Amino acid sequence: MKCKKIQEWLITDYLDNELDTGRKLHADEHLKVCPDCRAFLAETQRISLAAFPKNELQPEPVLW
Repeated sequence: MKCKKIQEWLITDYLDNELDTGRKLHADEHLKVCPDCRAFLAETQRISLAAFPKNELQPEPVLW
C-alpha cells in the first residue's frame, strides 16, 4: 500500500486507536518496513501532544 494512504490513516484513526483490526495490522506491518512513515507518525504524535501542555492551567478548587 502506498505511504500516502497509510499516512492518512495515521493522522486520523490510527492515533485515536479507531482503525479496524485489519487496517491496524496493515498499518503496523507497513510501519515496520517504512522509515518515512515511522518518522511521519513520530512527528504527528509530537505535534498532537504539543497541543496539550503538561503544565496547563488548573481550575480553582472551589470549582471542583
